[in-house]
This record gives sequence, C-alpha cells and structure tokens, in this order.
Amino acid sequence: MACEVRVGSLVREFPLSLWCPALCLSLAGRGWQRRVQLRSLNSLARRDKHTVSLVRGSGLRNISLVSNACGANCRKPGLCCARVNCNSMPLRTRAMNDVNKERSEWIVDTTQMSFKQDVFERSKQTLVVVDFWAAWCAPCKMLAPVLEKLATECAGKFVLVKADTEQVAEAASEFQVSSIPAVFAVSGGEIVDVFHGVLPEEQIRGWLERLFQHHAIVEIQALEEADPAAAEVRYRSLISERPNDVQLTIGLGRVVLAQGKEKECQELLEQLEQRGFLEPEAQQLMAVLKMRNRQVSDVDSIRREVAADPDDMGLQWQLAEALSGEKQYAEALAICLAVLQKDRHGFGENSRQLMIDIFRILPEDDDLIGEYRRKLALALY
Repeated sequence: MACEVRVGSLVREFPLSLWCPALCLSLAGRGWQRRVQLRSLNSLARRDKHTVSLVRGSGLRNISLVSNACGANCRKPGLCCARVNCNSMPLRTRAMNDVNKERSEWIVDTTQMSFKQDVFERSKQTLVVVDFWAAWCAPCKMLAPVLEKLATECAGKFVLVKADTEQVAEAASEFQVSSIPAVFAVSGGEIVDVFHGVLPEEQIRGWLERLFQHHAIVEIQALEEADPAAAEVRYRSLISERPNDVQLTIGLGRVVLAQGKEKECQELLEQLEQRGFLEPEAQQLMAVLKMRNRQVSDVDSIRREVAADPDDMGLQWQLAEALSGEKQYAEALAICLAVLQKDRHGFGENSRQLMIDIFRILPEDDDLIGEYRRKLALALY
C-alpha cells in the first residue's frame, strides 16, 4: 500500500502499513504547523493510494508521518511510521497535472536551481513560454490546460516552462511578476513579450504565431556571423512568405553586406527609404555601408596633407571620414567635434552626420557615445 501526499504542485508517495487506523500527518513550514489525521485506513485495502491535498502545501519544508500521534489505537507502533524530507527523500515526485496522465515532452516543470537552463539557455534553441502560477490560483488552473494543450499540439515549436511562484520566488521577482497567471515569452535569451490573466485560446494562438515569426528571425540572426550565406537563403525564404516584413529586409541587407555585396545592400536600403523614413536598425545598416565605402581612403596621405594645411576644414573632414572607415572612432569623433566648432555651417554639418553614424555603429554601452553626445550637444546649443 502507499500513501500519496500532494504538497503544492508536487506529489510524494511513500509506503504505509495498514496496522494503524488513525495515522496522523504532521507538517511544518514557514513558521506554521498543521496536523492532518488520516482516518479510515481500511479504505486503503480497496485502493492502491490515499491522497491528502493541502492548499498551502507548496511552502512546506518537512513532512513527517508520526506514530506517537496515533495513540493507543496503533496496534504496532513504529511499523507504520515514515519520515519524508521534501528536498532530499528519494521518492517518486511529479507535477500535479501528471497524476492522471503523462506530461508532454514539450512541458517542463522548473525549479529555482534549473530556471536559467530551462528558460534562458533553452530559448537560444527554441521559443520558451514561461507560465508563472501557484496552486492556490484559480485563474492559473483555468489557463494551464489551454497552454499545455497548445504546447502539445505545436510539438516543439515552443517549450512551455511551468514556474510555481512559491518554488521559484527569486525568478518571479527577477521577472517582476506582480500578479498571476503571468505568461512570458523568451527568445534568444531575452524576454520578448508577456501577458497577464486568462486569455481566450484563439487570442493565445495569435500571440504564439507572432512569437513564432519573431523567433524565426532570432534564429537567423544567430546564424548571420557564422554563416551569412546560409542566413541569406533563410531570409529570402521568409521574405517570399512575408514580403512586407521590414525586419526581414533589414536582416537581408546585413548579410549581403557581410558578403561584400554593397550595391545590393544599397538597393535594399533605397527600397526602404521610399517610405520616407528608416527604422533605427536600417539607419545603423546605412551607417555601416557608408563606413565600408570610406575604407578605400588612404589615411596616411591625408594626414600629411592635414599637417601641411591644418586650417583646411575640408581636409580635416576627409581625415575624420578616413579614420572612421578604419574604425579609429575615438580620433574621428575628436576631429569631427573640432571641425563642427570651427565651421558649423560648412563641413561642420558633415562632421555632425559622421558623428551620428559612428554613434549608430558603436555598441550602445560604449563610453564614447555618452562622452561625445554631451560634447556635441554643447557645441550645437
């Protein structure tokens, strides 16, 4: 015979003797204690299991079956007793939803220890949807079957990670979970979207479809540096299905430029410019293309010309442009700023634009951006 105790989202199973007709369950955790008496153990003779459900169980640290609480009714004290530690006892453990059926391989129950691997690392390979829930949350119980159904149905297009907030409190805090259910989408190691509460199934399906499209781009972006030719093939394939997707066009521009196809990259950017504006990513690509064209300049020869005539702002501008083409951004920015201060309405405007192009190319956290943005603002205003 076995006694199965459901503690929050976990189920613990351990053997029991039938000798004790009034066995007691003693629970301790988070500053409170509770004793539950298991009566009518004769019913165990007709079933393989007896289950005790505990609403506040997910915070428990220890569960003990104690014989001294059985009293005189226990005919064989000690034989019916066992001690269970939730964290270390080598007993069969499974999620609440697994009691009656096997879980899909695309549904994972996470812990605080495995959360990073289950969510962020896994999201670099496939889309991850994290469901923050709790055993006491009624809306969570309404939403869970829908998410689990979709995870099983999609068969690997995304992985559903179940995160019990009382088991992964630290992770819930990092995600700034203030109410549950809270469902986050993680792709490429980053949180990309979230919704709270219970949504209709069709609305969740639409949400997932948008995430699938986003994750497809993330997968190609991860391929861009290692194999731009393969990334180009995948971008073109997706563009044939979604010809108006600007992010796909920008991505294609990046990989053709990486392969030295400057003219094709320029054509793609001109196609986007026909709308009257460019997204920040497209502006960055335009800046990179300009820098690529500046690489043909001979920096040493221009330096000699500048040394011979340091007051020629045109030569100073050419030197800054050539230096930026060689990725010597710090010196290029310093020269641009000097030209702007001396010849604001002449080559100063070219210098200002070059500084902006450099800002777009540098990593967002580069110290040069903050330093020269401040200096540029002072020079202009």
